[in-house]
Amino acid sequence: MSAHPYSEDQTGGCAREVQIHKGRAFSGASGGAQEGDGQRRCEVDLAMDEGTLSKLEFGRIRELVASYAFSSLGREKIIALEPSGDADEVEARLKRASEMLELLRTGEPPPLEGIRDIRSSLHRCSLEGSVLQPDELRAVREVLGIIYKVRRHIKAMREKYPSLFLLSEGLSPQPELERTIDEAVDPEGRVKDSASPELRRVRRALAAKREALRDEIERLLASLPDSVVQERIVTIRNGRYVIPIKSGGMGRVQGVVHDQSASGATLFVEPLATLPLQNEVRRLELEEGREEERVLAGLTDMVREVLPELRSSLEVLGELDALYALASYGLNFGAHVPKVNREGITVLISARHPILLERYRRTGREVVPLDLKFGGDVRLLLITGPNAGGKTVVLKALGLLTLMAQAGLPIPASPDTEIAVYNKIFADIGDEQSLEGDISTFAAHVTRWARICSEAGEDTLVLLDELGTSTDPDQGAALAMALLDHLLEKGTKVVATTHLGRLKLYAHSRKDALNASMEFDRERLTPTFRLKVGLPGSSYAYEISEKLGLPEDVVSKAKVYSGGEEVRAEELIEELEELRKRHEDEVKRLEVLRREGERLKADYEGRLRKVKEEAREIKRRALVEAEGILRRANSVVERTVEELRAQAASRRAVRWAREEVKRARRKVEEELKALSSEPSEDWDVEVGDSVVTPFGGRGIVVGLEDSSGRVLVQVGGARIRLPRSQLKRAGSPPPEQPYSIPKVFPSEVSTEVDLRGMTYDEAVDVVDKYIDNAILANLDCLVLIHGKGTGALRRKLREYLKEHPRVRSFRPGNWGEGGDGVTVVEIE
Repeated sequence: MSAHPYSEDQTGGCAREVQIHKGRAFSGASGGAQEGDGQRRCEVDLAMDEGTLSKLEFGRIRELVASYAFSSLGREKIIALEPSGDADEVEARLKRASEMLELLRTGEPPPLEGIRDIRSSLHRCSLEGSVLQPDELRAVREVLGIIYKVRRHIKAMREKYPSLFLLSEGLSPQPELERTIDEAVDPEGRVKDSASPELRRVRRALAAKREALRDEIERLLASLPDSVVQERIVTIRNGRYVIPIKSGGMGRVQGVVHDQSASGATLFVEPLATLPLQNEVRRLELEEGREEERVLAGLTDMVREVLPELRSSLEVLGELDALYALASYGLNFGAHVPKVNREGITVLISARHPILLERYRRTGREVVPLDLKFGGDVRLLLITGPNAGGKTVVLKALGLLTLMAQAGLPIPASPDTEIAVYNKIFADIGDEQSLEGDISTFAAHVTRWARICSEAGEDTLVLLDELGTSTDPDQGAALAMALLDHLLEKGTKVVATTHLGRLKLYAHSRKDALNASMEFDRERLTPTFRLKVGLPGSSYAYEISEKLGLPEDVVSKAKVYSGGEEVRAEELIEELEELRKRHEDEVKRLEVLRREGERLKADYEGRLRKVKEEAREIKRRALVEAEGILRRANSVVERTVEELRAQAASRRAVRWAREEVKRARRKVEEELKALSSEPSEDWDVEVGDSVVTPFGGRGIVVGLEDSSGRVLVQVGGARIRLPRSQLKRAGSPPPEQPYSIPKVFPSEVSTEVDLRGMTYDEAVDVVDKYIDNAILANLDCLVLIHGKGTGALRRKLREYLKEHPRVRSFRPGNWGEGGDGVTVVEIE
């Protein structure tokens, strides 16, 4: 289900400028912004929390992205993220984001989980004489382990992810410090016995004394009666071993009271008999503490020596964690990294408002995608349409997606989306009326316009919602047109929404402006939330009012009051919209047909190429086989020649035999050569075409291709059938030369042709020749003798005769003519 959560702003209106700074991808990163950016940074900070970023809800996007970070370091960098106005810096940010996205998509994210925020410990370490506690040192050790693993992980893929590798070069592993902390502090944050030989000695002595003390107290406890002992256990109070004695039995035990229970019924007493052992234990404990302090001080000194490297590495880990967060956001919401357009043109393809996308995911609803091209020669886009149709959301989506891209964030849009980079962005969206400040809605708008006029420039994007409203429509339209004139003359890019008809005409009259509208389903009287660029839209106030229950007579009278021209203009807009929809549907239909035609054409061309290649291969194999036959025949001829010589045959006969074999061999070689070269030009042969024959002569096509692939060609005074594949198109028809048709007398032409023992190809050549001779001799009938046999030659010949242009009819022979062993042919 496609829907829209709101069409107008719901958070209160304000117009603020975002003066975008140049600097690192994340605020607070090592190095920070350039010194010369100080003034610019101050201007950004003034508007960052309550200005355009607030109106476009950039803060909500930062919070959403920050929730994907592993550490507070990454979250803080995302929350402090600011857009950049430098195209090179924006491209560098997006490059890093793109590489991190790819890492996540391939399932190879850097091992950032478990990053500890040790900044306070590092600050304490910087103070002379300070000593880090074991748990702090253990946290430093964990960070060092992540530094090493992350650097190694990215270094292994440095060719694929060069930007991330360059960033990871700021990580400084400290293997010696890492090993030393491991030897001295265990994972639970306790100093190990192995931290020093002296500490091991003291702890062994301390363990022995404690054991002796416990044995002595337990012996004493066992000797006391139940009337004195509250509970037979040994516990510790104020660092001393004590036993619980009933308050009434204190006289029976000599010792020092260290504590009592809340009820006063139990006293915790250190027996005097254990005092020497107690003191020895305490002495050893103090000695242990001093040695631990000495070990920790040494480790702190080691940390202090690499403090700059640790701080720099921590900054890089924070940046990588922030990159991981924004890439995780992109992966989770189907976002992509857009391209930076340096021509000042924004091309949104299947873009969706990020806040709506996040909100609708929870309910299973879908956000209608936005397609928009803006910038370049088009400096004003005026969006009209019905209330609650999505005009304001388009305005906010364009502004928010631009801010996200300039901050280096992936955006929910096609990867082919392009974003223009702006130095300033102004947004006048919503109502900032103040009763306390005595500011009307109109006055608030004008105040904001005044600031925009004074500060907007060529590299500025201005977003104006409901332009020209909150005052008299005529005066509001006039002020709006003058405001647009002023901004467009300064080269500012403006996207505005309105309901005023005069502004639609204004946009139509300017070459650098385009009207656009939010599509409205007139049958259902509901918005579709789709932006249509090129035509203004109607507000559909009358139709929506009727749907919401306003009496019909009220709506009818309203149309009368509005005047005929306005109604006709609205009707014209509706007709244009209907024509546009029909045109789009027709274009889509034709596009489908075109693609299908191209697919079929490519399919059939592929099949045709395959068939031709197969035919060429078959013929090539046949010619190769023929060449082999000729070689074998040549051997036979040579043997025959020897026999002829042996029989004293004439030299002339031998020479003639050899020449015949050579001619046949040359013909086969020429055909093989022709096959190995590029295929001849393919064209549709038609009667009258001038062609070049395989033997070099030129002729005219007088008969189309028959079923065997042969074409009838007039060459000089003769007509011959030649394979279509052996013909080439000639540039011009052959010169006409006088020739005489040879006279053929009926008595010289036999009416019977014996084809028995021939192959089909041989028989066809003979039949062609006899038909030509019969025509020249004015004969009208031929008898083809092919025999009965298997009937294969008979069937093929009759199929051929069906296609022959000079054959009127044919029939099997009668009983007295040879029956089915002959075919009688009637010639035209």
